[in-house]
Amino acid sequence: MTFFEKLTKTLNRIVEVLPQFRDISALCRKRPSERLKSSLCKVYVNLLQFCQSVARVFAEKDGSKDFLVSCFDATPRNESGH
Repeated sequence: MTFFEKLTKTLNRIVEVLPQFRDISALCRKRPSERLKSSLCKVYVNLLQFCQSVARVFAEKDGSKDFLVSCFDATPRNESGH
């Protein structure tokens, strides 16, 4: 399995599971326990750390995010990249 296949599989799994956390949060919105708040916080922190790790894979070797930004930026660029 290639990196992109693994990444796609992982992202699909996140998309499947994440709404459950939203539902749990909605059910407990009025009086969430500290344990629930802590658990949800850990889930979202881990998700952000995962996204940062993936972004580093697509960063240029010098650490710049030019490639990653260009993937998500719909603004046309001239030949010099600006």
